[in-house]
Amino acid sequence: MKALFAFVAGKSLSGRNVSVPDPWKFYGRNIISEIGIRKSSYMMWFGRMLTFLVCAGLTAGLPVRADQTPAIIPLDEMIAEPEFWEWTVRDLAEPLGSGRFTWVSARQDALRAGPESPVRFAGLPMEETILRFTDGRVSQVFLSFFNRGDSGVIEEEDYRQRVAVMTDWLTQWYDSPGRDVSGRGAVTTTRAAYTHVWTGEHHASRLEHAFSRPRPEGSHQRIFLPEFITLTIIPPSPSERRIAGDEGVRVGVLELRDRVHRNDNGDRWLDTVPMVDQGDKGYCAVAAAERVLRYYDIDFNQHLLAQRALTETGGGTDPDSLLRALRAMSSDLNVRVRVISQFDVRELGQLVARYNREANRHRLPRLPWPPDGPVNLADLFYDMDIKGFRAAREPTRLAMTRYQNAIQEKIDAGYPVLWSVMLGLVPETPALPQARGGHLRLIIGYNLQTNEVLYSDTWGAGHELKRMEFDDAHAITLSLFTMEPR
Repeated sequence: MKALFAFVAGKSLSGRNVSVPDPWKFYGRNIISEIGIRKSSYMMWFGRMLTFLVCAGLTAGLPVRADQTPAIIPLDEMIAEPEFWEWTVRDLAEPLGSGRFTWVSARQDALRAGPESPVRFAGLPMEETILRFTDGRVSQVFLSFFNRGDSGVIEEEDYRQRVAVMTDWLTQWYDSPGRDVSGRGAVTTTRAAYTHVWTGEHHASRLEHAFSRPRPEGSHQRIFLPEFITLTIIPPSPSERRIAGDEGVRVGVLELRDRVHRNDNGDRWLDTVPMVDQGDKGYCAVAAAERVLRYYDIDFNQHLLAQRALTETGGGTDPDSLLRALRAMSSDLNVRVRVISQFDVRELGQLVARYNREANRHRLPRLPWPPDGPVNLADLFYDMDIKGFRAAREPTRLAMTRYQNAIQEKIDAGYPVLWSVMLGLVPETPALPQARGGHLRLIIGYNLQTNEVLYSDTWGAGHELKRMEFDDAHAITLSLFTMEPR
């Protein structure tokens, strides 16, 4: 029997029309149809593991009055100051005051500005600017000059021109051509990811850029698909591996256990998991993975993982592809990927059968099963009466004990749990930017006294620590997995 399942989650694939200085040219038009890339979600035939597109959240920046035209803020001139790495938030308040920065979490360890910000580097705009802080002082600057999630699709000439501009500017800034540290496996038939580093007396920089060569459906020719151009700047470091971004996880088991925070009210949670705000990209899956890696003290670029995991522009990531990408990168990252549970076709059939029994009992419309054609998994879930759905998803006592024990074991060991869910089936507080559809978030704790899961979303401040009863959490769960240090 052939049935097709998919989550459809996404925003427009068209690029954003942006005015940028020469020699950049930004082609804001939508060329999806021209190059043959489909806007549909990833799909698999019945009989294979279900795949799910997750994440299409939207966030908003700080409001600015219509009659205000913020002055350009030259971030490169600020970073060039020898004492820049000693600056605190107070020192940055005046020069960045009109930069539309917001804290990504209540911990106030990272400031973020989106594409509307007047901040410039080498006179060029950014899609995203992030300033990270350690012990109250600036410790890293991350700049995204282009990424497919925010920018949409651009042409090959535009991409190469942007890379050339940044490479030439950095070469002049450091009076050095930099070093290619891309490493083995950086270039394959289907993708390429390049890393160049520069080191100086006051700072070190890492320029990363990538493109893919997918083959559109029905075509024998591969096309050129730009992925991202990012720049990371840190203080000068004696470790070349640090600026190259390939240190790998070095945190120990005992140290992770010590990171579990305990409250008298029964809360057990990982309170030092960094926040990553995905912005208006559908990057919840790769952003959540970046959060875990940063928790393990790895300076990781989510856009690299997005390329590996086939994240669609503004849409979402197929968790099955995400798992494959993480496993492919696990050796370099020094982590193991462990699947705790995963929703599959057999379980779906059992769920529909249980739901139809509830529908018969309460005189509700039954769901047709088995299907005789393509089925949208999200539509299938949302076609269910909510009470019937909850009854069909209610676990046995043994199943709930296993679910709770698995989460408890991982949290007690200091491991965040990546949690794939279907939104919109149970109420959540605060309100979510994404009301329904597939989503990936982190479980960062639990409370057995209140029977709650403690979780976090990649939507910035206000989403750092939230709560849900175990019964509700189990009902919306699609999969659970971890990345654990080797």
